[in-house]
Amino acid sequence: MISGMACLFAGMGQVMLDAADPAPSFPLMTTPTLRTLASGPGPEDLDLIEWKGRTALLTATYSRARFPREPHPKPRVGALEIYLPGEDRFQPAPMASTPPEHFAPVGLSVVRNSLAPGLEGKQLAYVTNAYPGKGLLARGGAVEVFEVDDDAGQVKHLGTLGGGRSKLLHKINGITASRDGTVYATTFGTFPAKTGEAELLEPNSPAGQTRTINSVVCFTPDKADATKGTWGVVASGINGANGLALSPGETLLYCNAYHGRQILAFERYEQPGGELKKCHGVVYRGLPFRPDNLKCPPNGDLWCTGQRSPVPTFLHLLSGARLPSRGGVARLHWDAGHFKLRHDAEWVKDLDGDTHAPSVAVPLGDAFYLGHIMHAGVTEVRLHPKRQAPVHAASPPTVNTNAHANAEKPQSEGAAR
Repeated sequence: MISGMACLFAGMGQVMLDAADPAPSFPLMTTPTLRTLASGPGPEDLDLIEWKGRTALLTATYSRARFPREPHPKPRVGALEIYLPGEDRFQPAPMASTPPEHFAPVGLSVVRNSLAPGLEGKQLAYVTNAYPGKGLLARGGAVEVFEVDDDAGQVKHLGTLGGGRSKLLHKINGITASRDGTVYATTFGTFPAKTGEAELLEPNSPAGQTRTINSVVCFTPDKADATKGTWGVVASGINGANGLALSPGETLLYCNAYHGRQILAFERYEQPGGELKKCHGVVYRGLPFRPDNLKCPPNGDLWCTGQRSPVPTFLHLLSGARLPSRGGVARLHWDAGHFKLRHDAEWVKDLDGDTHAPSVAVPLGDAFYLGHIMHAGVTEVRLHPKRQAPVHAASPPTVNTNAHANAEKPQSEGAAR
C-alpha cells in the first residue's frame, strides 16, 4: 500500500539500508506452485474469517489507479469478497446493508470474537476507507466497521468509527484492531521521514490532534458504544509507516517501516486504550523488499510482504500502467518475553511468477495467499513437502573416534536478529 512521488524517488536509489543475513530455506519444502484465484480489482489486503463453519479469506477490492483501464461507476465503490478453500474464485460478500456511498478500501483487520463495548461476541471487520472527501483540497480518511455474521451468512455495515471522516487519517494505509475495540491505523508518508526515529505522542495532546504523516493513529472507543470514540496520533516519525499487527497477547504493536525495510515494535499499556507505553525501536531489519502489509495469524507467526521496487506501483497508481512488479514474503517468529523477531522462512525468487506487486500474505492450510496492488486476483502459493530419503538401519553411521570431544556446537537458526 504505497502512494506518492516518494515511491519513485525512493526506488531510483534503491539501496538496502541494513544488510540481511542469508535466509534459510523453508524446512523440508520444495518450490511452491502458484495459482491465480479470480477476484475484483486490487485486493491489497486479506484476513481470516469464520464463514459457513469453515476458515475462509476476506478481502476488499477497489482500483486505486487514477486512470484505470476498467470502467467504474461514479463514484467508484469498493466491495468485500470472500473465498472458501477449494473454490476457484472470490465471491462477493452477501451484504445485509448498503456500504458507504464513497468506499475506497485499502487495508482490513478482522476480530473474530470481539470484546468491544456493545459488540461483544461478534466477528468484526475493520476496513480503512481512503476516500478523502469532496474536492481536490479535501484531507481525511475513515475506518468502516462490518459485522461478518457466520450464522446468518451476511455482512452488515455497522458504521464509521468516530461518526465520520477524520483529518488525522489522511493517506490512511495499514490497520489492526484489538478485541477491546481499540484500533490502530497508519498514515503513509509521501517522502521518507527526516530522521526515521519514532516518537511517542499522547493522543489527546495538541500534537496528538495534529495531522501528520508517517504516523500511527489510534481510535479509543467509548465505554458504551465501540463505534463511537476519538482518534489521536500515538506515534510519529516512522520511516514509511505501513502495515500493522498486534502480538498474540495484544501486548505489542508491530509496524512496518516501508522506506527503511524494517519492523518496529511498540509496547501497549495493560489497561484498555490505545496510548503506547514504550517504543522498542527496530526489532527486525534488512528485509529483501519494502515491507507493505503485516499479518499475525492465530499461531503467532508474523507474515511480512512487500515489493522489491516501488517504481512500478507508483506508475500504476498515477496512470494505471501495469509494469511487472515482483515482491517477497518473510515469515517471522515472535517469542513471549522477547521483542526481537526471529527469521523462520523467506520466499523471494520462488515468487518471481507473480508480477502484480504483492502486498499481503495470509497462510491457510498448506498454502498462503497473496493480495496485490495491481490487477485483479489473489495468488494461491501452495507448499509441497519434500520427500525424505529412506533410512536403512543396516548401515549405521561412521563414527570418527578422533573428533575433538568439545567441538563447537553450530549456532541455532532461531537466534534473534
